[in-house]
Amino acid sequence: MQTNFLRRKPSVRRQRGLQIVEVALVMPIMLFLLGIVAEYGRYFHMRSTLLRATAAGARYMSDKKFNDSVALAAAKSITVCGKTTTCTDANRIYPDFTEANVTVEANVTQNVPGYTANGTYVVVATTGIIYKPIINLKKLSKYFTSQGQQGLNWGDAPIVVKTRMQYTGS
Repeated sequence: MQTNFLRRKPSVRRQRGLQIVEVALVMPIMLFLLGIVAEYGRYFHMRSTLLRATAAGARYMSDKKFNDSVALAAAKSITVCGKTTTCTDANRIYPDFTEANVTVEANVTQNVPGYTANGTYVVVATTGIIYKPIINLKKLSKYFTSQGQQGLNWGDAPIVVKTRMQYTGS
C-alpha cells in the first residue's frame, strides 16, 4: 500500500488571513471605480439640469419680441433660477450660475439641408460653467496608469449647453 506524501490536506491555519489580503488588493480599485461612477453621475445631472434650464429659457423666448430687453432679461432669469424676476443667490440652480453665463441669440436664420425654406430660431446657451469634481480623481489616477501612459484628464470640465427652438412670435 502506497501513500502519497505530496498530497496535503487543506488546513484552516493556512487559509487564515487570506480574505484580508484579497480585500486589501481589490478595495482600492473598487473605490476608484465607485468614484468614477459618482463623478460621472454628478456631471450628467448638472448637464441635464442646465439643458432643461436652457430649454425653459428658449421656450419662453420663442414667442416674445426679439428687441424687447425685458423679455431677454426674463429669459436669462428663467434659465438661471426658473423665475422671470431677478434671481438671488438662494434660488439659483447652481451657486456660480448667473445671468452673465447665459446668452440668448435671437433671429438666427439657418439653412436646413433638404428643405427649401429657412427657419428663424431662438438659441439659448450657457457659457463659462465649469464642472468641479468633488473627488480628486486626477491624483488617484496616477496609481492606476503606468509611467509611459498619459493619464486621463480628470480636471475641471467646461459645460456648454445650447437649446434651439423655432421662433413663433412677432
